Amino acid sequence: MGLGAILVSSRRQRSRAGAALSADSDLVVIPAGEYLVGSDTGPANVHPAHRVHLASFAIGRHEVTVREYAAFTMVTANPYPNARTLGDSSLPATRVTWSDANDYCRWRFSTGGRLPTEDEWEATARGAEGRPTPWTDLRPGPRANLASANLGALAPVGSFPLGATPSGVHDLLGNAWEWTASVMIAYPGATPLPDSLRRYRIIRGGAFNTPDRVATSWLRGYADPTAPPAELANTGFRCVAAARPAE
Repeated sequence: MGLGAILVSSRRQRSRAGAALSADSDLVVIPAGEYLVGSDTGPANVHPAHRVHLASFAIGRHEVTVREYAAFTMVTANPYPNARTLGDSSLPATRVTWSDANDYCRWRFSTGGRLPTEDEWEATARGAEGRPTPWTDLRPGPRANLASANLGALAPVGSFPLGATPSGVHDLLGNAWEWTASVMIAYPGATPLPDSLRRYRIIRGGAFNTPDRVATSWLRGYADPTAPPAELANTGFRCVAAARPAE
């Protein structure tokens, strides 16, 4: 699909931005409640396991795609950070800075569009039962674009349906790391992390080259929000918006 067709299609999609979120198929509503975050095993920065209470929110079913982000750059006159991917319109949009990703979410969703907090991201991946991976489907087959998939590159969003959560959120593990709104600090009750880490934002989920053995719903990475696009080749994002009841 050429750039012109991508932008026309995307403008049509964005014309629905004011519609009720309950009717937006791009979003999945995560109910309010208590969710397990962190782990007592694994890297020190995920310790300790603890529970958080979250209000209901709606999160992107997929990572934001090249097609979707290209429409935003056309409206805002921002250059697309990786023009070579424009022909692959269903790939996740990467090389997007933290502030540009947040700006996209605000533009896309008029009802509180933003990047998810890391607690919201993890609650989506783990569900109320606190599972270690997003999926509960144990049928044979690949579940994520991680190192074991041997693709060695980004894949179109939704390419691994067996890895979706029960509520239908795709690609939470693998494919591209995902920006969150959260600063890199220690969890409550943990040994404080160096103050120098506060300049970084949490990224979640791993990428196509992340080893399967470390790819869990509680994996915490971090990236410089001021990093140039060239350093964000494996980092994408998805959006959150305020949940509204069905009309």
